[in-house]
Parts: sequence; structure tokens; C-alpha cells
Amino acid sequence: MSATKKNDIFVALDDYASQHKGELSFSKGDNFKILKNAAPDDGWWNAQNLNTKKKGWIPCSLVALDGSLELFDWCHGAISRNGADYLLKQHGIDGMYLVRESQSQPGQYTLDVWKEGKSVHYRITKGDEGYFFRQGVCFPTIPELIQHHQTRSDGLCSSLDHIAPKAHAKTIVIGMDMEKKWELKRSEVILGDRLGGGNYGEVFKGIYNNKTVAIKTIKEESMETVEFMKEAHVMKKLQHPNLVKLIGVCSTELPMYIVQEFVPYGDLLSYLRLPQSRIQLDHVSMLYIAQQIADGMSALEAQNTIHRDLAARNCLVGENLSVKVADFGMGRVVDDLYTARTGTKMPIKWTAPEALCYDAFSVKSDVWSFGITLWEIATFGDVPYPGLEARDVINQLEGGYRMPEPQDCPAGLYEIMTQCWALESRERPSFFDLQHQLDDLHKNTKGEASGSKLERTKSQMGTSWRKGFEGDKSVDKDLIAQLIDLTREIFSVSQQLFRYGTDDTYGEMVESVSASVKALLQVAKNVKALDKVTLKKLSVSAAALAKAKTSEKAKPCAESIRDLARELNKASRLL
Repeated sequence: MSATKKNDIFVALDDYASQHKGELSFSKGDNFKILKNAAPDDGWWNAQNLNTKKKGWIPCSLVALDGSLELFDWCHGAISRNGADYLLKQHGIDGMYLVRESQSQPGQYTLDVWKEGKSVHYRITKGDEGYFFRQGVCFPTIPELIQHHQTRSDGLCSSLDHIAPKAHAKTIVIGMDMEKKWELKRSEVILGDRLGGGNYGEVFKGIYNNKTVAIKTIKEESMETVEFMKEAHVMKKLQHPNLVKLIGVCSTELPMYIVQEFVPYGDLLSYLRLPQSRIQLDHVSMLYIAQQIADGMSALEAQNTIHRDLAARNCLVGENLSVKVADFGMGRVVDDLYTARTGTKMPIKWTAPEALCYDAFSVKSDVWSFGITLWEIATFGDVPYPGLEARDVINQLEGGYRMPEPQDCPAGLYEIMTQCWALESRERPSFFDLQHQLDDLHKNTKGEASGSKLERTKSQMGTSWRKGFEGDKSVDKDLIAQLIDLTREIFSVSQQLFRYGTDDTYGEMVESVSASVKALLQVAKNVKALDKVTLKKLSVSAAALAKAKTSEKAKPCAESIRDLARELNKASRLL
């Protein structure tokens, strides 16, 4: 949330009952004045409720600036096009609609309307006289534009008759004191019904701080305590709609507890294997699941965090087919195990060859596992490499074997799987790229796009970039690969900083971006074809980012760096 101004008024998005001394209870729609100009305490603001006149701390995730689109039920925020289509299809009501913000271009909005068995998309354009659809009537604000079309179609496929219910769950708030805590009191964690288990321990539904939670118990042999605490502490810092939220741990005695948000429909593997899933999950639904997992993994990628055991069993399913990646950094032990020389246990059929042979885990080994997860989705939860014993898999892979395309696989999805299964890790795509490839697949599935993403990029970007090309176009392939990897990394981390950075997390992100920009500029010295003006802008923006003292001051710099990295990535692909 951006920095507040003295006279800004904020509005509550939902009800909140105070859980600790100093917090304010409030109702949806209450108005607030922020008493201090920043959020000094992990997402909590000192504020006055203008309705009750009381003062105290409020969670800033549950308020929005008066007049912002977040206050309208039809605004679903930065959800994907795929997600919007799935949500509208689930209800299948003509005239149902929502407005979403572009994930790649924040500040741009699209209206999605369901009509006669499909969703129709309208970009909301801002002109000199206001907002409009295509060549329609202009209005000063987006809410006025939407209100106009609620009573008449006026050029749209339908009038806007029904607001689509929001797909995502309510924001989890566990109290200001709890947000700061890491080690929880075991006596305050109440175990309930057993949800499942495995070699690592068991999972229970439970209660903590009057909230329903999931509690994972960890046996002593599942991982060393020091390593567990290091990895779990990373989990606490990661905040993303497609990552399971960690609340805290009980680690002073065995079994250790990991307390995390409760996701109601359990693991994705079990969900895929339900008889009704073969009826309910069509190609659009499969792509929606895949894209959400890629989104969550992209957030981990941006933080240089490795999952090490990405699989359908380690993803959880919530309301409206929302999917969250779980067990990142700790979920390493499953039924089909391989013990490496170091004693680390790995699930062979999901693990990349370099990780199996050399314990070489990386984001790119996670990408391999993502390809296996896509195969699980397309087969409704079949076991990978059917007919092969786990011990035989590595020899088959090194010999060039890859699983064949599943029957009735969504068009183009198998090609993405094979990209993920490149033997050389550097040849695999990033999760950032996978997000966009899956979005393209979704458009192709609906007949709204044709040709590969690369070909469209070439046709759109070729002329403008080639004007800056100099001399010999033959550039060393290793340099090109470095440029592509570095620009991906810069884009991903700067995007995370722009969207999710806080005063607690932005420092690490700034260091990561600065180091990557420095490396990129060094490589670029040997690639004369890259546009020097763009590189100069990147250098200037990175210098400004390094000087930023708060997350709010860093975000404009991050936005600029993100956009420049996108341009340079496209240019690098044309070399």
C-alpha cells in the first residue's frame, strides 16, 4: 500500500475483531484517518476510526484508500485472465462480470463478461476525456463507466447484470502481536482432527488464536532442527496469494509443529483423483491450476527460494479452485524416496537429474518438478513414469527418455512439459516465462491467439530494436543465455518488490536487483547490439533504487527497472 497523506481517508474492506490490546475492532465500510505517515509495524497502522472516534492499530491489508477500485465488489484485483475465465465459467450466468488489474502492467484494467457460454474481454482504455471501452462513451472514472453499463449493453455483448463473487479467500489476519511472533506457545495450539500423514509426520486441523489452522507435525528424523528453522523462517516472510501462509512454529520439543493457514479441500493430488474431477475439470480448469502454481513458484523464484519438492501432493486446493503451493523449503520426504550420499531424501520421479546425481538443487530443478506436476494435472493424478521403478528412472532420463504426451492433454501443455525436462538446467524456462506461456495457452485454447509467443514478440519488437543493432549480429550463445537469465531475474525480483515489498523485506530485494543489474551491465559490454539508451536508463534506475530508504521510495524505481528488464529480455531473445 502506498504512503499515506495527511488528509487521506481509508475504508474498511471487511469486519475485524481485535485480538490483542491496542488493536481496533471495526466493521466493513468504517472510515479511518491514519495517525502516522507510514506502516511501522509489519503491516499495521495507527489510526482513528472516524465512525467510533476510537484510536488504535489496524491491519492495513483490510483497508483501502477511499475512492479506490478495491472498495467495489466487482473489482477482483490482479487475477489472471485464466482465473477470471474459470470463475465466470463456474457460474455460467449471462451478464456476470468482473474487473481485473493486469498482472504484467499494473494500473491497466480489463472487464470480463460471460455471454452465451464464453467470456468476452474488454480493455478499459483511458483517454483525454476519461475511461471507455473501445470507441464507446467516455466517463470520468471507471466506477461511472461500469455503472453506465449495468443498465444497458451500449456496445458490449451484454449489460452488466451480475457481479462475479470473488474467488480468493478472505485475508488472514492473526493479530499484530502474532505477526511479530515466530515461536508459538505449544499450549495455545490445539490439535483437532487428523487430516493426513506420511514419513515426515502428520497433519491436523486445529485452532490457534481462535482461527482454524493446519498443523503439520515434524518427526525428528524428517530434517535437522537447525535446517528446519532456517527454511521455515523463510516461509514466514513470503506473502503471496498462491503460497500457503505460515503462522509460526513450535520447535522447542518434539514433535515440532508448523502452524499454517487452513486450505479446505486438501492436497491437489487427492483432489485430481476424485471421480468428479474427471467430469468437472476441463482444459481451462487445468490451465488455471497450472498457472496458479507457476505464479506461486515465480514468487519463490523472485526471492531466490528453492522448493525442492514441488508436486501435486504439495499444493493445496481452496474455494473456487484456488491453488496454493505448500511445503516450500521443507517438504522433502514422501513415500517414493531416494537417499543421496549426503543422507538427503528425495522423491526420485519428481526430481531433476542434476539434483539426483549431484544434489544440485536450484530454481531450475524446481522447473523440472513443475513439468512433472503439469503431467500429474493432465492425467488426473497418475503416478509419473508408469511401468518404471524409481531406481530405473535416472538411467532412462540420461538416455533421452521422456514421458509421452498424456491422452486428451490441453493443447500446447505437453510442449511446456518438455521444455521443463531439458537435460541441461540452463535450457529450462524460468517460472516467470512459464506464467506467460500458460497465459498464452489459455488464449489459444479459446481461439483468441495464434502463433508462438516468440514469433509475436519478434513481429512486435523487431523493427524498433533492430534500429539499434550494430555490426555483426552473431553474438556468443552463452552471452545471450546470460542476458536472458539476468533480465528474467531482474524483472521477477523488481516485480515482487513493486507489488509486495515492505520495509522489512525490501532491503534484501534491493540487494538482489542491484547485484543482477551490475552483472547484466558487465555482460552487456560484450553485446553491442543491445540498446545503449535502455542500458543507461537501467543503470540510473538501479542507482536510485540503491539510495531508497523505504519500500515506498523503492517501488517507483523497481517499477522502472521491471519495465526496462522486460524490454531488454525481448531484445536479447532477438539476438
